[in-house]
Amino acid sequence: GGLGFFTINCVIDTIFILDVFVNFNTAYHVTDTIWVKEHGPIAENYLRRWFWLDLASALPLDLVADGEVRVLKVFRLLKMTKLVHFLFGFWENRVSMDYSALRILQLLFLSTLGTHWFACGLASVTYLESQQDSTWVFIRFGVEPKEMPVYEYYVACLYWSTMTITSVGYGDLVPAVTSQHVQTYMSFVMLVSATIYGYVIGELTILISSRGQRAANFQRTMDHLNDMMSFLALTPELKLELREFYRYLMLKADTTCSQDLLDGMSPGLRLKTVQQADKPWISQLCFFKDPPPQLVVQLYTQMKQ
Repeated sequence: GGLGFFTINCVIDTIFILDVFVNFNTAYHVTDTIWVKEHGPIAENYLRRWFWLDLASALPLDLVADGEVRVLKVFRLLKMTKLVHFLFGFWENRVSMDYSALRILQLLFLSTLGTHWFACGLASVTYLESQQDSTWVFIRFGVEPKEMPVYEYYVACLYWSTMTITSVGYGDLVPAVTSQHVQTYMSFVMLVSATIYGYVIGELTILISSRGQRAANFQRTMDHLNDMMSFLALTPELKLELREFYRYLMLKADTTCSQDLLDGMSPGLRLKTVQQADKPWISQLCFFKDPPPQLVVQLYTQMKQ
């Protein structure tokens, strides 16, 4: 178990160290079309922004420091925010799924990550206080944090963190506050957890309500239409015709949305999209064997309209 954790930490340290060297050789852009590729400006830009955080995260503290100093590895939590932001952008660009469902998964992931961070923070603060006569770990389990198995220690902290961030109330595991440091940390976590809980609930409410917004707008329109037709005493035939027309407008909204998306694309992306969408039937027409690209785009647009 100890050798396994040590090996994993060495691999992570190596990845963070390599990331520092990679960033010294990674071009960056100042505008949409201008990229800086010279090593001097790249190094200067990196030193002004992420270098010191990356350096603190990459230090192999497991090899050169004792347990108290290893707490400085908390800097890796800050670097994780940059990694999470990158992964979310990578995921959104490559996963084809409903955005509301994707957003729910993101909120779930962030809540889980926050729970893990709070548990690690409680473990670190308690570990620093283990030089005293007693800690909440000793009171609850009869051993000091240094003597407790790592997995059991983490699960106990994670249990408290989960109850805190979900606001369900504490159960059978309530860490006894034996120092001001632990009390201060717990108060901080409670305040942040309340903010996270409110934010997640608010986001979920917005997502759920927005999913049925289009259907609700259509139903509201039809209710107004029915009221108007009843007030004007229209014939049943005209009522049917009007209802069919408004249902047609709802279906046509999808085509209008697609056209708006095409209009917003660059000429190159618009051409690629049209060629993949309607290439089979265009190539079957004898007078469109080798049509000019812009003609294909215009023809597709006009026929969709």
